[in-house]
Amino acid sequence: ETAIKLFIDDLVSPTSSHDNYLNFAWEFDFEKSKSSIINAQLYHSLSMVIIGYSFPYYNRKVDKLILESFLISKSNILNRITFYLQYPTIEECDRIKRKIISIINSIKGFENFIGLEKTFVPIYTEDQFYIPNELLQ
Repeated sequence: ETAIKLFIDDLVSPTSSHDNYLNFAWEFDFEKSKSSIINAQLYHSLSMVIIGYSFPYYNRKVDKLILESFLISKSNILNRITFYLQYPTIEECDRIKRKIISIINSIKGFENFIGLEKTFVPIYTEDQFYIPNELLQ
């Protein structure tokens, strides 16, 4: 316990020799990131794997930005997008699916989005991160 506390104290210390690459969503400029990194990464993607993320309300602005960037170039091919939801139970997958649909419905042009049955694919495993078959080819 003491070793862990010392490591964490050293990691967050301003004089730490360790580089911290973890950032929270509220620690970056939304608009700058939207126009560059997020759009570039999501523009051609047809699938998104969501692993254990709870979609907390305080992060709604960033979640909406990410989902908007994912969907904006796909308004004519919504039948081809897939959200893989990796959670331990069907109830949790259903709860997250409802949150995603709610966020998408707040995006201009996607107000009536409900998704097809194949749009949301539940993955019930906790032993490793899920990698969709389309990425393994």
